[in-house]
Amino acid sequence: MATILESTFTGNRSSANGAGLYNNGTATIRNSTFSGNTAGSPGGSIANLGVGDMSLLNVTVTQNSGTTTGGLYSL
Repeated sequence: MATILESTFTGNRSSANGAGLYNNGTATIRNSTFSGNTAGSPGGSIANLGVGDMSLLNVTVTQNSGTTTGGLYSL
């Protein structure tokens, strides 16, 4: 389980999913920003895959890019 509070993820790059954050478990994100991240697959900033359970509160997701989704990809 991950808890992320008052954090900024900026300018990250990944050849796979989720340049800012890849979640495959349980994650809580509050008062944080994901900006300018780039992924070579879906989910430029955040990828929530598999059995992932994610809660977002007061999270800004802006100017991210990925192959099909730039901001958030959840499967």
